[in-house]
Parts: sequence; structure tokens; C-alpha cells
Amino acid sequence: MSWIRVVATTGRGRVRPGNEDTVLVFGWLSQALRPQLVELRAPTTSLPLVCAVADGMGGHAAGEVASTLALTYTAQDYHEWTTADAVRAGLLAINERVYARGAADAWTTGMGTTIAGLIFQARRGICFNIGDSRVHRISDGYVEQISVDHVATEPDGAPTSRLTQSLGEPPDRRLEPHVIEFPLTGEQSRFLICTDGVTSMLRAADFRGLCRRTELDDLVMGLRDAVYEVGADDNLSLIAVDVPGAD
Repeated sequence: MSWIRVVATTGRGRVRPGNEDTVLVFGWLSQALRPQLVELRAPTTSLPLVCAVADGMGGHAAGEVASTLALTYTAQDYHEWTTADAVRAGLLAINERVYARGAADAWTTGMGTTIAGLIFQARRGICFNIGDSRVHRISDGYVEQISVDHVATEPDGAPTSRLTQSLGEPPDRRLEPHVIEFPLTGEQSRFLICTDGVTSMLRAADFRGLCRRTELDDLVMGLRDAVYEVGADDNLSLIAVDVPGAD
């Protein structure tokens, strides 16, 4: 039997009082304070499967509520997300539900979250994201970002940390989730999903170098430890996934 293997972690970092990130692996949700590594496996006979991260927007009300809601709804609905169009429609529906929950109480008004993840189906995958949490594909030492950052840019084109899209927007605002489909070939595939509490803290060269580590747990541990070494100013979440080759 073939297995999809995952190593994941999430934590509050060194500065934040709580963790506004949430991770989803198959049916497991976590918003842990300490970034302990967790390994999970699932047989390919149980496809489709989902892995995702959500980053409650720092400085906003109830970011931890928004991220947990977004991934709870994702876990409930993703079996129906069989095409890219279905994923887009599903994310728009989740946006309305997160917005409605935020508007229901004064202390949650304005809450929002990013989301980024992968759905694994027979012989293909679907990548999706809203915001600046990222999905990378790692192949033969090459690290490729397959998500798209929804951030404002400076006049010279340099990206900023200001989000242009997030879950929890009023339904009358135009939301355009990034969704792509890709084949799963006969070779093993490796992916990394992470929040910007990882990528914003590390130099691009250091990030790519750590992503080239052979062992899945060593890769996640290396990235986590590197973020802590440079201060871990934000919450951080990582999900590394090995998918066996398709028959």
C-alpha cells in the first residue's frame, strides 16, 4: 500500500502571546503554542486528502478564530472541491461564512485570515491560496512557489506585507482565489506549505537551502529552528508532504 506522509508544526514564535495560525492535515486541526513536529500518514486509497495552513491576520480582531473557522470549513467541504472552479466557489462560500461570523459580535468584527493548501486526488493535485501564505513544490533540489502572493507592491514593483486579499472580506468586494491543477506523475512529489511567519523571516537562499534537505522531518525541523534563530517575530506554521508516484 502507498502512503502520503506529512510532517507538520505550528507555534506562536518568540514574540506573539498566542498563535493565530492554524494547520489542517487530513482531518487533524492544530493551533498549538509550541512548535512540536507531528507526523501523519494516510493511504492513497483514502484520496482525496487535504493539507492547508491559515494565518489569522496580525493586529486584527480574533485572527485565531478566523483561521480556525476557515480550515474547519475546508475540512468539511473539500470532498466536493473536485475541480479548480469548485475550489474557487468553495473558498468564496467560506469567505462569506467567515465574514458573517465576524460581523456577529463586536469583538470579532473585521477578523480575517489567509489560506493556502493542497488537495490530492487520483493522479492530480489542486493548489489554492488567498493571501500570502505559500505553497512550494520541491523537485530535484529545485524549490518552486506554485501559489501567488496577494500583496500590494511599491511603485518600483517590490512586494510589501500589505494584503490585497484575505478570507473574511465583505461579499461585495471582489475576491479572486488563486487555484491551479497539476498532474501527479510516476515520480514521488514533495510539497511545502507555510505561513509568512516562515518565509518573511528567512533569506531566500537560506530558505531554499533548507528545503533541499532529504528527510522530511529534517526539512521541517531545519526551517523551524532557523526561524527561531533569527527571532521568530511572528507565528509560524509548516506542512511538508511526500506524495508517492502515481501508478
